[in-house]
Amino acid sequence: MDFNQARDLLQRYRNGKCTPDETRLVETWYDQLVETGNLQFNQQDLERLLQEMEMRLQKEISVHNHFRIGNLWRWAAAASVILAIGTGVYIFYRQSGQVSVNNTEARSVPVNDIQPPASNRASITLANGQQVFLDEAGKGELAVQGNVSILRSANGEIVYQANDLKTETPRFNTLFNPRGSKAAAVILADGSRVWLNAGSSLTYPVAFYGSERKVSITGEAYFEVAKNSNMPFHVTRGAMTVRVLGTHFNVNAYDDETALKVTLLEGAVDVTLNDDLVRLRPGQQAVLTGNRTRILNGVDISEVMAWKDGMFIFKGADINSIMREVARWYNVDVEFEKEVKEKFYIKMDRNTNVSNVFRILETTGGVHFKVNGNKIMVKP
Repeated sequence: MDFNQARDLLQRYRNGKCTPDETRLVETWYDQLVETGNLQFNQQDLERLLQEMEMRLQKEISVHNHFRIGNLWRWAAAASVILAIGTGVYIFYRQSGQVSVNNTEARSVPVNDIQPPASNRASITLANGQQVFLDEAGKGELAVQGNVSILRSANGEIVYQANDLKTETPRFNTLFNPRGSKAAAVILADGSRVWLNAGSSLTYPVAFYGSERKVSITGEAYFEVAKNSNMPFHVTRGAMTVRVLGTHFNVNAYDDETALKVTLLEGAVDVTLNDDLVRLRPGQQAVLTGNRTRILNGVDISEVMAWKDGMFIFKGADINSIMREVARWYNVDVEFEKEVKEKFYIKMDRNTNVSNVFRILETTGGVHFKVNGNKIMVKP
């Protein structure tokens, strides 16, 4: 396999035409590129590394173009060069969390810029209708509802502490996290922890009692449910219900997404859509569209959980899905001038100005952006 074949491989990947083995190969290359650090080279270094790349590829890839996935770490440097040339850009991720780009050809950069969220702007609507805005609230006790205290910890988490529940009457709160806000975290009265993405809400009782624990969401949330075999935990969104006893899972249920997705990280969950029930195992994802449920195996958990981990991770994503996430994070409105057919593979810290995200996307040559205030125009 020579250099031209390697470039063809990258082009097939971007067009979604790789075999499973080829896809794993390219994605492992990219992960190595991000993890190994600075990849900015001058022309002399590039030529030297290109020669090394061709030598390593000849050793590691058979003449029959059969990809061996076993020792991929050996060719991290070679693969990085291929990716750099294939996309026209060198990308690296520093310990500081900043992303730097050195284009091999001039690209347009938006004149205006938009900064990432600086804080958590979530609010809690109490049972009596009172609103508590977290960016205005201090640490300690925020409110008391019956025998339940609502506290804010030193790290910003909301904590519900229930005392004697024998005389407690049902009360419900709603945690709302708007667009343009960092993730909000809450510890429910049973000890379950929930992280709420931007543009999302969680409605829940201030204390759980009876035979079940039930909450509802809009948008996206990650759950680490406290185990209680006598009181199953239910998450609902429309006709969908996730039933668990104690486990870790993510629910993506934004109204503007093409499907509702439930991804299991640990334990087991039952996902019900109308009367259709499926059980998920770790690494599986239920994709619900209309009245149909599909199960995907071997889901990339890092990509699913990127929002919680402070990252943008897209692997072969279309520009529409990327811009939906950009719109929620930066609180912007997006319009498309024409259809963009390019697929994108990105891994970067999301705590960066939107111009840095666009600069990387534009290196493909398949998409360009114009920023006007909080409005973004996307065009090929």
